[in-house]
Amino acid sequence: MSYYKGKPKVSSQSVQDVLSLPLSADCLDRDKEMQKRGLTKATLNHFKYRTMFDENTGRAIAHYLPVTKEGELVGYIKRALNVPKKIAWSVVGENSTECDLLGQNKLPSNRRKLFIVEGMYDVASLYQALRYSKYNLSRDVPIEPCVVSIGLGTKNAQAHISSNYELVSSFKDLVLVFDNDKATPEEKEKGVEKGQDAVTKVAMAFPNLFNVVLTRNDPNDFIQHREGEELARQATFEAKEYKPDELVEGGVDFESLYKPLQSGVYVPVFPETMRVLHGMRDTEMTLIIAPPNVGKSTAVKEIGYALVKTGRTVGHLFLEETIEKTQQSYIALDNDVPLAKYRENPKIIDKGIAKESYDNLINNGKTYWVDDKTGHLSPEATLDNIRWMATRGCKYIILDHISFVFSGSVSTNERKDIDLLLTQMAAFVKESGVHLIVVAHIKRLGFKPYRDKDGNVKYPYWVDIQLDDARGSGAFEQISWNVIAIEPEWVDGGQRGRVRTKVLKNREWGWLGICDVLTMHPQTGRLVKAEEYTDE
Repeated sequence: MSYYKGKPKVSSQSVQDVLSLPLSADCLDRDKEMQKRGLTKATLNHFKYRTMFDENTGRAIAHYLPVTKEGELVGYIKRALNVPKKIAWSVVGENSTECDLLGQNKLPSNRRKLFIVEGMYDVASLYQALRYSKYNLSRDVPIEPCVVSIGLGTKNAQAHISSNYELVSSFKDLVLVFDNDKATPEEKEKGVEKGQDAVTKVAMAFPNLFNVVLTRNDPNDFIQHREGEELARQATFEAKEYKPDELVEGGVDFESLYKPLQSGVYVPVFPETMRVLHGMRDTEMTLIIAPPNVGKSTAVKEIGYALVKTGRTVGHLFLEETIEKTQQSYIALDNDVPLAKYRENPKIIDKGIAKESYDNLINNGKTYWVDDKTGHLSPEATLDNIRWMATRGCKYIILDHISFVFSGSVSTNERKDIDLLLTQMAAFVKESGVHLIVVAHIKRLGFKPYRDKDGNVKYPYWVDIQLDDARGSGAFEQISWNVIAIEPEWVDGGQRGRVRTKVLKNREWGWLGICDVLTMHPQTGRLVKAEEYTDE
């Protein structure tokens, strides 16, 4: 029933047409589709399912479950067989949130516990499991269970149940046994709601309800696997008073509140930046922003190299260059050779020494690399690769850079796309405990250099980057744990100046401002403190 999107389509059949069809209980021996569902004749007869057969093949082609309103038959839920789920469901006659819950007209006088499911077959499945379970005996006499279903899909669950408030509130206990699934962030963007999403909404109207999270997706899955007794057990004993997963009553474990915040991995090239941030810790997302051609990739490779050298398992998504160039950069860093010179003439590093660096840093069972041949990855593929790396033990994952994820996109709203991807990344960081390092371009700067009274630019000067300069999305500053800007120095005559790091966001420690002033050593290709190198 999750497949309804708003108002379901209406079948061309009439209620009288369906009434002329045989009861499913009377033709179960030739209904292969219903046999697969595992429902008995007695159960089918209780709910008065009907079946339509193809006149030519004799195969069952549709199942129908009655819809009532104030106890009177007004329509049917129709499930066409052997067609895609998204077009399988329709309504014969009337069906609205004002109608009874499915199966409501079959409820016994017992008003102690009401089970609500979300599917056309699930209502019969849970009824059957409870009706004949060893857990459902009173003086050795089976108790008639009270089981109903919503009839318009999970998106309308709250409205349908609320419209039958008088009935529902007459029960002492209300137990939801919805499907064990949730919509993904992408599906939620499209308005999709699934089983456990609907539970949250129903709980807004019925705050004292109980919820069962099944070990299979839905009740009929249990019946099909001949596990009716296990379904009955879970529905009877695994029902928990519902509260959102995020809600905690009272305190967490006191010892966890008395632990000091741990420092992370320190990257030697950025001593002041690491001092301010207390290193690169687990379960954080660090954003590195800078204008083009300033050295973001060089800086982030220094970070990756330092992480690998400490024995961490590191994932690499360097989308701006080939995997060969990224791996060559680690060999060059390990041997204090500029990357461009090594790529031009690999023999400047002895082959045996280069192979030793390769074995220690690259082919060591602790580094993973995305080899993208297309020039860009889709957001979905990017997240899949990040998730996969995490399953392989990567605690640090580097994405350089996020603009390449959308470089081939036809979307007209890059800001929204980046917001969504960053939100999903932040959620994954909290879920998995990885540290995600994301490189991004800044948008066009509003910064203007200082000029003298004659209008001449005063050199040298630093490009001053602010937190809201990240290109395309406000989510950068809102979602990241840490934001590090790499600011270039402009020197008169077009010569390459120094670079400096500036911490723009530091969620845990709060310290902000300019940290390391660096330059690239021409002999080693390494970033060093500016005062440690002079051209003398």
